[in-house]
Amino acid sequence: MRSYKLILLLPVLLLAGCEKNVPVSSVTVIPSSIDSMEEGEVRYLTATVKPDKATDKSVVWKTSNEYVVTVTYDGKVTAVGLGNATVTAEAVNGGKTGTCDITVIPSQDPQPPEIKATSVTLNESELVLAKNDTFVLTAALEPSDTTDELKWSSSDTSVATIDNTGKVTALAGGHAVITASAGDVSAQASVSVEVPVKSFNVPQKSITLPLGKTYDAYVEYTPADATPHDVKVEWSIRYSSPIVFQLSKEGKITATAIGANVCDAVITYAEYDFSTRAYVQKQDECALEIVVVKQEDGDHEGFDNENWD
Repeated sequence: MRSYKLILLLPVLLLAGCEKNVPVSSVTVIPSSIDSMEEGEVRYLTATVKPDKATDKSVVWKTSNEYVVTVTYDGKVTAVGLGNATVTAEAVNGGKTGTCDITVIPSQDPQPPEIKATSVTLNESELVLAKNDTFVLTAALEPSDTTDELKWSSSDTSVATIDNTGKVTALAGGHAVITASAGDVSAQASVSVEVPVKSFNVPQKSITLPLGKTYDAYVEYTPADATPHDVKVEWSIRYSSPIVFQLSKEGKITATAIGANVCDAVITYAEYDFSTRAYVQKQDECALEIVVVKQEDGDHEGFDNENWD
């Protein structure tokens, strides 16, 4: 009797096993296509799985091009780039698939209106900087929500530069104009880079002039990018005898007699003092010996009847 009972139960067990493994016959994605999904837009897709009694109705979402659209486990689609892509829902049980073809187009959101700048105001209009110093200029734009971009520039980048944050860097003695512009309006700041004079001098300590010839004396200063202001040079003959040349106020020397004498240059000038933040008067001196001869290579007499060869 027991064997008969087992034989009768076997079909029932087999039938129960079949009911637990109902495969997926089809997957449909809704919607099946999106012709104009804007870049940045988010949509949700739905997967309909048949039959309704399928044992496992779960699906896995995939995208054919993750640079166009991305998709998450729940069918959330995000348009990330222009182009075409296909999103697929694949049934875990049976591998059946459904698809949605998507075309991503540029965003149609209206561009914000342009707001023109009406004025630019700088925190400083004049700067005096020492070489290698820095200073940050700030610009206030009106209206504050202008869409015009703030731009900086320097009239002489060998003297002073400025970066896009408004930081001014003094590079060498001289003058430059910094401009802040936004659209059609701008503001300027004058930058003076002051470098103190170390010394004044004449290029040569002694000049030999043939009788009747002229020479334009001049002075130089160091360093080369020093910035003396209001420079005045007064020339004078040091010794009253012998007078061997004529000397103009501008330093033009004309050889008039054989011999030697010295001309002196007194230089007065103004120089910026950073401790007092003001220009101060200074003075320097230098001397130039003038030797007058009969001809270019001839013998001549110097001071105290010394023979100058």
